[in-house]
Amino acid sequence: MLYRQDKTSGSLGGGVLIIVNRELMSTREETLEAGQAEMIWVKVTIKGCKNLYISSCYRAEVGDTDLLEAFNTSLERIAGSTNNMVITAGDFNFP
Repeated sequence: MLYRQDKTSGSLGGGVLIIVNRELMSTREETLEAGQAEMIWVKVTIKGCKNLYISSCYRAEVGDTDLLEAFNTSLERIAGSTNNMVITAGDFNFP
């Protein structure tokens, strides 16, 4: 299954995606995504295992704190429930 969020501004490039094997049960978790942030979340459910949340993020500018705040909010929502694991990938452009 392919999950993607294209960049919304008119500039070239950008956007994030996550690909999950079709044999696994997965759903996009839009409630964890925030506004214009280039961030996508997918939950993979495997019977007898913890829920696996996977995120892909892109922070285009070093001074952009909006994505970091949105990402932190997403993590707080996931941490509010038990039995979860998180994998994060992306480009946060930290100095």
